[in-house]
Amino acid sequence: MGIDTIELYRRCIEQRIVIVPGALFTNTHRYGNCLRLSAGGRWTPEREQALRTVGRIACLMAGSPANATG
Repeated sequence: MGIDTIELYRRCIEQRIVIVPGALFTNTHRYGNCLRLSAGGRWTPEREQALRTVGRIACLMAGSPANATG
């Protein structure tokens, strides 16, 4: 089933990280557990950390332990 990516979006915004919930790309409820990531610039340590933060938040929402090493 996955997690509600609109809620994930809200939690990420609190951390100043922007993701796009899949629900914005459809007029049905099919993609509520999907998201779109976009990085138009160079890959940086800051972007890597932001993506790790998104993963940690998603794991917390799903009730799964986040990877202790990253």
